Order: sequence, then C-alpha cells, then structure tokens
Amino acid sequence: MKIVLATATLLIFSATSWAQEQITPSHVFQKAQQIVVEISAIREAQNISTTAREPGVQANKRPLHVYSKSLEVIEKIGRYQDSIDMERVNTNQIPLRNVTPSEVYEQADLILTELSRIRKFQNLLYSRKTVSFIAGKGPSDVYEIMWKASYLLDALAGQTSPNEVFLNTQYILEELSLISENLGADIDKQNAALRVGTKTPEDVNIEAYKTLHKIGRLQRHLDVAPISPSPFPPGKITPNDALDTTKTILAELVRVKIALGIKTMKHTQAIPLGKNPDAVFDQMLLISAHLKPILAATNDRNSTGWVEAATK
Repeated sequence: MKIVLATATLLIFSATSWAQEQITPSHVFQKAQQIVVEISAIREAQNISTTAREPGVQANKRPLHVYSKSLEVIEKIGRYQDSIDMERVNTNQIPLRNVTPSEVYEQADLILTELSRIRKFQNLLYSRKTVSFIAGKGPSDVYEIMWKASYLLDALAGQTSPNEVFLNTQYILEELSLISENLGADIDKQNAALRVGTKTPEDVNIEAYKTLHKIGRLQRHLDVAPISPSPFPPGKITPNDALDTTKTILAELVRVKIALGIKTMKHTQAIPLGKNPDAVFDQMLLISAHLKPILAATNDRNSTGWVEAATK
C-alpha cells in the first residue's frame, strides 16, 4: 500500500512539474488579456467612462519584469479593496532568483481570483468574456498587457499619494545600501539632498528616469543585460506615474542583486505620512548620489577583469 501511495505521489508531482514546464509567455499573455477584460467589465459596471492611458510598445522584458508589474496590479487591487471595505489581498516581493513563466502565470491567476472576489462582493453583473490563446508571445508582450491592466485600475484604486512614492524611494535606498556593502563601495548614508524649490510629480518622474539610465550603466558594468526604459509617458504626469517608475527601479535593482548573489530581501516599512513631491524629489537626488560610488566601484572592477559571467 505504501508503495502504491508513494508511486501515486510521484506521478502527481511529476505531472505538476511537467505542467509548469509547459507554461509559456503565450499562456501568461492569455491570462493577462483576461485580466484586462475583467477590469474593463468592472469599470463599466461602475459607470467609469474615463479613458485609461495606454502603455507604449515594450522590448527586452523578462519574466521578472512581468512579475514586478503583476505586483503593481495586485497592490492597486488591494487599494480598491480597501476603499470598498473588503478584505485586502496580500502582496509579496520579487524573488531573488530568475523568475519562470509559470510563476508569473500563478500571479495572473491570483489577480483573476481577486477580481472575481470583487465582482461577487459588490454583486456586479456582467457577462464573462473569454479570450483566445495566441502563440508566439514573449515577456515584453505580456508586460505591455499587464501594464494596461495597471492603468485601467487607476480609476478604481484612486490616485497614489506622494507618501507611497516616498516609501518606494526608501526601499530603493535600502537596496542600494545592500549593493554597496556587497561591492565595498563607500556611500555617505548621512548625505542629505538640499531642497531645490517646489517640485511636481513630473520633476520626480524625470529624475526617476535618469536613475533608470544610471542603473542600466551599472548593469552593463556587471555584464547583466541592461534595462530598456519604456518611453516617458505622454500627457500630465501624476504620482501614479512616479510610483510606476520607482517600482521599475526596484525590479532592476533585484536583477543587480541576483547577479551579485545577494540573498537579503528588503524590509517591509510602513507608509510615511505628510510627504510631498519636494520630499520625494530630494530622495531621488539622494538615490543619484548613492549610485555614484557604486558605479565607480563596478567600473573599476570591470576594468581590471573582475566581472565574470553574471546572471542575465
């Protein structure tokens, strides 16, 4: 009997592993399209007619990037759940290893489950449309659709506050501290940026985009495929845009940590209060200052043949 049970368990495990190996970006793309359909239906049932921003064409994305964008979608779903006094979905972190399409597929499944919970909680009536499978899709295609889902959620989740963007800058500084310690780079953690006047979310986002390009240089120093930043969003820039960009920075720093073999996850922090775009902009200047010695350290080591094959 024990042999039969053991054999059955092995067969189940093998079947599950085989199924996970068969998940491709095309399967995740189908799930992401279904997410867009569900969010659009909820918006329609709530009589939301505002036009959501459309993401640009994406390139050179990996499953890790899509995983990061799925976390953004889950966080916005959580904000909407808070607004309707519904139990909030939990959000995890990007794992410090290469992410597989099956893991992103599970994230997409979680999103669809939460959207179904919202539909039942609010007793929303709408027809359930299904989308067809399209072969040949890659992570960049999935990322674009997942970003579209994120934009569609903005009208439901509400506007991000500077407090949430400030929190992300705190996380970025924590990640840079871990990276600098690994590299032996000397960062002045007491260095404080000076206020430079009244700033807007657009100023913050511009500075965040500059940071993305600097991280691309860091990745090249480490022989990691560098980020291909998305085009700067058109139209009026809001805190939501700055939040999206700081989340992209965090995802790219995870890739750097993976390449360096850093296993320490960032700590969860409470959302600060009373922050404004000026305070967030100061944080972005501080991030730029902390990146300088890290870039110098990796450039010096790269020039002496230090960099070996790193995780792509």
